[in-house]
This record gives sequence, C-alpha cells and structure tokens, in this order.
Amino acid sequence: MTRNETCPQPEHYGDATVPAFGYELIRNLLIPELLNKETAPILYWSGRKLARRYPLENEQQIIDFFTRAGWGHLQQVSQSKNKNDV
Repeated sequence: MTRNETCPQPEHYGDATVPAFGYELIRNLLIPELLNKETAPILYWSGRKLARRYPLENEQQIIDFFTRAGWGHLQQVSQSKNKNDV
C-alpha cells in the first residue's frame, strides 16, 4: 500500500467480527509455517507499519484499537510514575 492509498478504517466494518479460532490458526499455525525463521522479523516489521499507519495518542486509543481489530481486550495492570521506568 502506498502512502497515497487510503487505509481501511475500523468504522467501515461495523460490527463484523473474526472468530478467535480462525485468527489463531492464521497467526500461530499458518504464518509460522509459511514464513519459517522469518516470522519474528516480519511480524515486527508489520507491527511497526501498522503503528505508523494508525498513530494512537493515548492508552485508551490503544485499547480501543485492539478491541476493534479483534485482537483481544487490553487492560492496564500497573503504571509507573516515571515513563522512563518502562
């Protein structure tokens, strides 16, 4: 996808969902089988590309994005006073 093309937006899909079983098959069985030892670098690269295409400004936007993408529900379990303590 080039920069001039539009990215799909979550609101275009309404309440459509992907069954967790189908997602798990693709993510944990098919992709590693196809990509073999390149799985980790390609998933890292693709995650980085998604983060650049869909910039999120705060924790709530990240939680909402994961929910809309069908990637599960994120929940903050702890918070540091200093962001450099990550």
